[in-house]
Amino acid sequence: MTGLTSGTKYYVRAYAANSEGTGYGDEVWFSTSSAETVSLLWHADLAEEGACTWSTPIVVGGKVFIQDQEGGITCFKASDGEKLWYKKIAEACPQLSPVYRNGKIFMFAGSTLYRLNPADGSVEEEFVVDDYLSPSHRPFLMILFISLRVPPFM
Repeated sequence: MTGLTSGTKYYVRAYAANSEGTGYGDEVWFSTSSAETVSLLWHADLAEEGACTWSTPIVVGGKVFIQDQEGGITCFKASDGEKLWYKKIAEACPQLSPVYRNGKIFMFAGSTLYRLNPADGSVEEEFVVDDYLSPSHRPFLMILFISLRVPPFM
């Protein structure tokens, strides 16, 4: 059906007609939703930093954090998308998402796991992962270190 008005109750019933006559089904009713149209609140153009991303943003304390492929992380105000800060942490990042735990942001860049201050993106601690660890294992290592509270990520 098309052309329905939101917030309206409609009554319908099915029918079939042939050479023998017309048959009617039971009358049923339904209401259309009165919900407002959903619209985009804001979007961010990460191209101004020369970066692209495949990371999943994290939303904490009214802020949105997103890691890019160029070794940076950007913080936006969740309510209107205003950029609060951008920090270039390292030269390159794998396709990983930042993690929030115990009031801190954690991100992998290159072979290093960083603990960041979410207020300004400053690096508080860093842990270099041995070169023999493959990039595909790094997300699991980050989760393990953070969940086990391995120093310096306590």
